[in-house]
Amino acid sequence: MEEKDKELFEKILNKAYHLLSFRPRAEAEIRRRLQKHTKKEVLIDKVVERLRELNLLNDHEFVRWWVEERQTFRPKGKQLIELELKRQGIKKEIIDEVLGQEGASGSLSQVELARQAIKKKISLYKNLSRREFRQKVGEFLARRGFDWETIGSVIDSLKEEE
Repeated sequence: MEEKDKELFEKILNKAYHLLSFRPRAEAEIRRRLQKHTKKEVLIDKVVERLRELNLLNDHEFVRWWVEERQTFRPKGKQLIELELKRQGIKKEIIDEVLGQEGASGSLSQVELARQAIKKKISLYKNLSRREFRQKVGEFLARRGFDWETIGSVIDSLKEEE
């Protein structure tokens, strides 16, 4: 590598470290961000390879982190999480593999996540008619990426609690 390329490599490697200091990132996101600093794909490939060696860049771990964040802070359905991850540049195989493991490992079920998501909104819908209540809850949960089977289960359980 030429001296100029070594300097550029160090510069974009430091840029990658800086990005990763805030939160985990997907490989595709790192590549996109680094392309703003250099058009030399060879250098970007070397930086990505270095980050992988240091275990700072791992799409499987990123997906696990992303799912955990969504379950903890802003519950969303599996469909919406998959869409978000695809937008992040994660391959479908990785998404399916990790989400399959998440379901098997006893993490929160889709119904429990939907109940968490609606918990804060439920007080707004208390005084609505039964039809309006079902509609509002259903629309809210659908926007959060839950499937209709899950939405139906949550609405039925909320009615039983009344």
